[in-house]
Amino acid sequence: MPEENLGSLTHLTSACERPRGWVFPNNGELRVGVPDRVSFQQFVSYDEDTNTFKGFCVDVFLKAIELLPYPVPYRFVPFGDHKKNPNYTDLCNKVGTSFFDAAVGDIVITMNRTKVVDFTQPYIDSGLVVVAPVKRQKSNAWAFLQPFTLEMWCVIGGFFVVVGIVVWILEHRFNEDFRGPPKKQVATICWFSFSTLFFAHSESLQSNCIILSC
Repeated sequence: MPEENLGSLTHLTSACERPRGWVFPNNGELRVGVPDRVSFQQFVSYDEDTNTFKGFCVDVFLKAIELLPYPVPYRFVPFGDHKKNPNYTDLCNKVGTSFFDAAVGDIVITMNRTKVVDFTQPYIDSGLVVVAPVKRQKSNAWAFLQPFTLEMWCVIGGFFVVVGIVVWILEHRFNEDFRGPPKKQVATICWFSFSTLFFAHSESLQSNCIILSC
């Protein structure tokens, strides 16, 4: 192979192996935007007295910088007024317009934001969570009623009464247990509906309509 070709090949190889991290902006360091949060400061927080950042997201960024085989000068720039949590969409837009070279924080990956900037692989996954207020309640004998509201219990009771009436209408002509004085029939209807909640009722059904539906 001619020497000029070897020289071109060597130059091409060295150019390909040169990491992109060696190329810096004109100011010689990366401007990294960091949200100045006022809540959930375990992820990222800014100390005005020492002008330093700390938090889980900052620690991940610093560890990633340490693993690089070449130095990358950077400078953290706070984003926010330290009075309320900043808008993360605005922070992504700042990166997209080159106001910041990068951003570090607990930034949620959304479809609109991916159209403006590129994200690293997510290192925090909250998953599906349910937020509910904590109420201290005293335990008592009626604690089993707490899963449903009063309106829901009324609806459930109404359904059982309707079922009992339907069973009585279909059974009282064939079944002796569903006959007798009005008070007894009303008691049978209520007892039959109530018994289906906890155990099998003792009355045997004789109507063909109910047997076929079962």
